[in-house]
Amino acid sequence: MLTNLGYTTTATSASDAGTYDITPGGSTNTNYTYTYTPGTLTVDPAVLNISANNASALFNDPIPVFTASFAGLVNGDTAADITGLTLTTTATQGSSNGTYAIVAAGAMNTNYTISFTDGILTVSNQILTITADDFTRLYGAANPTFTATTTGFVGGDTLAILTTPIGFTTTATPNSDVGTYTITPSGATALNYDITFVPGTLTIDAALLTITATDFARTYGDPNPAFTASFAGLVADDTAADITGLVFTTPATTASNVGTYAITPSGASNANYTITHTAGTLTVDPATLAIELDDQSRTYGDANPALTSTISGFKLSDDASVLTGLAPTTPATSASNVGDYAITTGTVSATNYTVTVTDGTLTVDPASLTITADDLAKTFGSANPTLTTTDSGYKLTDDASVLTGLTVVTIAAVNSDVGSYTITAAGATALNYAITFVPGTLTVNPAALSITADNFSRAYGSDNPMFTATIAGLVAGNTVDDLTGLTIETTETSASNIGTYAITASGVTLTNYAITFTPGTLTVNPAPLTIDVDDLAKVYGDLNPTLTAATTGLVLGQTLADLGTFTLATAATQFADVGD
Repeated sequence: MLTNLGYTTTATSASDAGTYDITPGGSTNTNYTYTYTPGTLTVDPAVLNISANNASALFNDPIPVFTASFAGLVNGDTAADITGLTLTTTATQGSSNGTYAIVAAGAMNTNYTISFTDGILTVSNQILTITADDFTRLYGAANPTFTATTTGFVGGDTLAILTTPIGFTTTATPNSDVGTYTITPSGATALNYDITFVPGTLTIDAALLTITATDFARTYGDPNPAFTASFAGLVADDTAADITGLVFTTPATTASNVGTYAITPSGASNANYTITHTAGTLTVDPATLAIELDDQSRTYGDANPALTSTISGFKLSDDASVLTGLAPTTPATSASNVGDYAITTGTVSATNYTVTVTDGTLTVDPASLTITADDLAKTFGSANPTLTTTDSGYKLTDDASVLTGLTVVTIAAVNSDVGSYTITAAGATALNYAITFVPGTLTVNPAALSITADNFSRAYGSDNPMFTATIAGLVAGNTVDDLTGLTIETTETSASNIGTYAITASGVTLTNYAITFTPGTLTVNPAPLTIDVDDLAKVYGDLNPTLTAATTGLVLGQTLADLGTFTLATAATQFADVGD
């Protein structure tokens, strides 16, 4: 019986792949002479799988640095002990959206038989925003050619890459009323881009309409005719019947002296027009004259009236046609100052009549001059405009140079609140005129104040950030501290899905301002999630244990069950060889 037989070898668990002697020895039995013949221990390479890890990038972003996972390293070896590994893909920075193989190759280590598993590079679309530009046109005009502003092109891309051009729609037509209308962009498509459309605004302003009173003439003492007007600027199939409230006034009555009088249109309205009224002229012609030189009066600057007389004593059917030499005259002209002037005539004769002439008097009265302070407007916080007047009633070649002492004032100042303030004209005097002053109005309009919610972004599951806004338009020493009631909010919560959501500013009121609120955008980005498969072991011939994994990054109390169908698998079967 052999006793104390043993075996030795230089190989250990850390020995490289190769062959090593197995040396027998140590047996003790006096009945034998021993000859020992060594055997061979062959250390085969371990099985190592190198898997390229999946990666992602947006279109035209730089290709990320690839990494790999090593399955099968033993004896404390690390990835640093594997040389020559390359991770490559056919995708470049400008590759279109889609998936591309990440190929692992070239790795070497004599102690391993190495296999490679490709990963996947996913190239996703960039976000392109197409915003319809705002436009303004007049009522009745054709819509302009709409355009848009784009943000989000990368790599030198322009509108030329659109596979379908941008289309625009609006409900506004040439006949649409004054107001604002949405310009809706749509239809555009482009390879490698997800497109978001933002509407613009078409503002239809009032068209300009001029209403001019028609000139008329009548005889002194007759009633005024029915006044009419011409319309310049009607559009969109509108007619005069679409203009309401038009009335005509004139200072002339049946008793008005010979001369010209304004026919003033006013009151016309239509929301689709800015209306200008232009006066016409009513001309009053002279009536019949008599022989007794009648006293007369007229306004300064007017032509002298027809000098008349009262004839008494005609017999039979005689009338003024029998008279000769009747020519009443006066030294007064239209330029004569206010006062009394004689009306005289030369020798008047008539067959069979003795004519007695009684001189008359022409009284020149002051002309009526109206000085009207012009209505003006300004924006809150700005200096007052130059205060002006419109004068009506000047005669001959007279103008404002005949006035002395005119002042035009208002109590409104730079910081005066929004509202209406009287503009007062006063103090003026002028030879030959009786002056009437009419006040005007200075309208202080609200200043424009814009409050724009700032854009923000956060990860899915995170709390919303503290929102802020950009404020533009404060004047007259006002600051943001004067704003009260500002709220900046969104309807979204930490549980809202990824996407973009409106950030709405509202609630601010501030005297003397017309406030415009512009929403911002909250972008909810995906939360990062890592799934690590747990390492397991079993004995050859046993059933595989239950495969498990751990996650890092789930939010809002979610678990793997919330991810939907989730499967873990291994190539090892019940009778797979010993190994990893």
